[in-house]
Amino acid sequence: MYVSARSFYEPILVTEFVAKHVKPQDVSKPMSDEELIKVKKALKGVKVQLTHREFAKRYKIAGVTSQPTNQLIGTKPIYLPMEVCKIVEGQRYTKKLNESQRPNVREENIEAV
Repeated sequence: MYVSARSFYEPILVTEFVAKHVKPQDVSKPMSDEELIKVKKALKGVKVQLTHREFAKRYKIAGVTSQPTNQLIGTKPIYLPMEVCKIVEGQRYTKKLNESQRPNVREENIEAV
């Protein structure tokens, strides 16, 4: 028997994702350059939708900036605050799993078989 597994992004707020996967020391302070690079790498290409609209348009993350939102209003491309963005459900996670993620996938497969 052949069994395969796929990983998907959890449909959570982007701020929750950042706190869970990048673990900034204090979320009220700006991210360090190292944390910002990790966030950019983790979220590039991920689709998000706004949390404050009933029929929210979806956006694909192209990058992340450390500049405050009030300095980016009216600029191209469109910048959205992380606090109002939620990761769209059903997106496959195509990046390589880290050491802590791999045992979880194996364990879930064993339980499913």
